[in-house]
Amino acid sequence: MTTSAMTTTPKAGAAAKPAEPQAPSASTSVLVRLASRYGVTPTVLLDTVKATLMPPNATNEELVSFLLVADRYQLDPFLKQIYAFPKKGGGIVPMVPIDGWIQIAQNHPQYRGFTQRVVRDDEFGIGIETTIRRADWPEPAVRTEWLQECKLNSGPWLTHPGRMLGHKSFIQDARYAFGISGLYDEDEAKRIADADVVRVSPGTSRTDALERALGERAGTAPAAEPGPAAPPEAAGDPQARTPPAEREPGAAG
Repeated sequence: MTTSAMTTTPKAGAAAKPAEPQAPSASTSVLVRLASRYGVTPTVLLDTVKATLMPPNATNEELVSFLLVADRYQLDPFLKQIYAFPKKGGGIVPMVPIDGWIQIAQNHPQYRGFTQRVVRDDEFGIGIETTIRRADWPEPAVRTEWLQECKLNSGPWLTHPGRMLGHKSFIQDARYAFGISGLYDEDEAKRIADADVVRVSPGTSRTDALERALGERAGTAPAAEPGPAAPPEAAGDPQARTPPAEREPGAAG
């Protein structure tokens, strides 16, 4: 079933890994901390971030929020590890390219490398399975992303679909392995940034309404609002069957 594989592990004898990311201290300004790290004053940092990293008309509150997220995950916005993606109607979405997701994994003290392989399935087609290993888990986190579910008919998905699917698979597995939330890849950030106001119908949860709106934007969901959800077995939901080569992260086999 496997046609190709890739493996990466931390270098032997590498320096000790930094501590797992911690929430910033309430008594220390994020501007002061980051200004000290870059060797500039907080005022210079504020002006530089506004001029080079933030969308026009971004507020100071949005700027500080963006820097807090970058600081929380130890990402450097000046090295393009995280972007402040402008949102329709105002606001920003923290968008992280593949380099940033890899940096998050490498910063984690329990990270012990990852492998990827191409898999095929009669129902789901071609996919890429990512396995991330942690020193403190008896079993790795394994996640498969499928080309038919992820591919877009634009941009690098048309010229480099294999590379893009590998990125998607690593990003999703990293979320499972390290409990990452509040960050989005480029495709997700664009859909969220372009989304209109979501109206929640009676009997529909806010989460379901948002997911449906994003699906409609991506062309993967019908426009009509669904009624009460039926059990997966009754609805014939293809997701009712767990795709092959997946298991809960950290669960012993």
